[in-house]
Amino acid sequence: MPISRFLRLSLTCAGAALLAGGCTFVRTAWYAQPDALDMRMFPTRVMRASPDPFSFAKAERPRADLDTVSVRDPRTGRLVPLARALDDMRAHAFLVIRNDTILYERYAFGHDSARTSSSFSMAKSATSALVGIALGRGEIRSLDDSAGAYVPELRGRPYGAVTLRQLLGMRSGTEWTEAEEGGPLRRANSVEARIFYTKDLRRLLRGMGRAEPAGGAWRYRDTDAEVLGWVLARATGRSVAAYMEEVLWQPMGAAHDGSWSLDRHGGQEKTSTGWNATARDYARFGRLFLHGGVRDGRQVVPAAWVAASTGFDSTRAAPEVVTWWGMQHTLYWWHPMLPPRDDFYADGSLGQRIWVQPRTRTLIVQLANSDAQDFPFRRIAAAVNGETWRYPRSIPGLVLQAYGAAGMDSARAVYRASTAAMARQPEGYVLWPQQLRALAQQVAPPDAAEVLRWCRERFPAEPACAAPLPAGRGRR
Repeated sequence: MPISRFLRLSLTCAGAALLAGGCTFVRTAWYAQPDALDMRMFPTRVMRASPDPFSFAKAERPRADLDTVSVRDPRTGRLVPLARALDDMRAHAFLVIRNDTILYERYAFGHDSARTSSSFSMAKSATSALVGIALGRGEIRSLDDSAGAYVPELRGRPYGAVTLRQLLGMRSGTEWTEAEEGGPLRRANSVEARIFYTKDLRRLLRGMGRAEPAGGAWRYRDTDAEVLGWVLARATGRSVAAYMEEVLWQPMGAAHDGSWSLDRHGGQEKTSTGWNATARDYARFGRLFLHGGVRDGRQVVPAAWVAASTGFDSTRAAPEVVTWWGMQHTLYWWHPMLPPRDDFYADGSLGQRIWVQPRTRTLIVQLANSDAQDFPFRRIAAAVNGETWRYPRSIPGLVLQAYGAAGMDSARAVYRASTAAMARQPEGYVLWPQQLRALAQQVAPPDAAEVLRWCRERFPAEPACAAPLPAGRGRR
């Protein structure tokens, strides 16, 4: 962060304390979208490297040919060489590992294998692992305990009655606003921004209001993971960093010191975003889950917790986050819904990923600094494993193209033909209920009713298909 940012921040804090409730508001307004090195603005608590680090082998002939593998550009949808895509997303680390051997390792923008970088929301996957370990050790009694059972300060507050299971499922029902919503002042005062920049996490969490009953709809909330961090510290009697060093960081074989960013000096770990490590140590964490939580015969993370974290839930028809691959969220890990469905990954907001494909024992770590992200990992894994893989086609996109060219009769024919093709080749096409609803909003009202009918027929239990369209929506 340039010196001028520090100077201007200092000069404006005093005025902001009077106008907008203190320096936290200024920090949120000033930084807005952090970058992968803004962890340097936070104090940290260190986790010491393992005295017995795990070492990946290095391929005798690195796969430099991966630089030319064509991957999708998220901004244009066109295929570009991987090397160009990594430069465009400002990827400062990209590792491809198979069978514990580093096949490809690329660093840029001043980074190297010893440079620490922020994980952003990959921290949630580490927080989840710690909850699983604490549960297995009996330090957490049950996931159906309330947060208030461990943190007395939350009793009588909305978060106090939320269970640990609801926190892990992001179903707390507490208030949440995104930093991307509204104008600059509203973004700066959003819960998302305030939870990232606050100097008093506990006070902020105690003050969270309730938006809906706990246990209801899923909504991505950083505050749920922060409450779990508070619970972990109380249940274990240790700081999150000290506990992770003892039960996870050193046992998995971390080769470098890692850290957790704190809300203030001597304060609380930011367990939704604050884990900091090197690319290879992120890979070691992914490797632990690839091997069922075991390192050298020692069960570090309980096997049942790993299975629950990494298993795909086939009962869900719709992704929590709509992308072409579909993002299903379970115990703070993500699962692509596009077949095949054995992959899982940790995800951070600016392109931080730990991606694991158990079938081929392939592991990819990406650390980047841009929110223009796609999902090149299956394409790269196919290349290193000598397999053929193609990006899927969007059925709603094909239908809309036909609709614009020749009307509803053509759109109907394309929908029937492409869904029939998807039945034969499910990995070759994408169709989510949220996409069909969006399609209904882009066609004329009489045709929108038919599109919603398609949605209900294919996804009968999904709210996106059942709810009527707002009045006045749809192409005229």
